[in-house]
Amino acid sequence: MRNIDVNDVIDNATFTRFHWQVLFWCTLIIIFDGYDLVIYGVVLPLLMEQWNLSPYVAGLLGSSALFGCSVLWASACCPTSSGARKPS
Repeated sequence: MRNIDVNDVIDNATFTRFHWQVLFWCTLIIIFDGYDLVIYGVVLPLLMEQWNLSPYVAGLLGSSALFGCSVLWASACCPTSSGARKPS
C-alpha cells in the first residue's frame, strides 16, 4: 500500500484555471443564493411602515418566503435530478 502525505500534496499543488473557474462559480452561487434575503432585509422596514405590519407578521412573511423557496426546490430540482441519472 502506498502512503500519501496529504500535507505535502496540498503544499505543492498549483492553482490552475480549473480552480479559478470553480472559485468563480461558487462565489456567484453564494451571491445569488443570499440575494433574496438581502433584498428582504433592505425592504422590510419600508414594508412594515407602509403596510402597517407588526414584527410578528413581518417575520412570518420572511419565513414563508424561505419555506416557499425550499418547497419549490424540493418539488422542482429533486425529481429532475434523479430522472437525469443513468440507470445502473
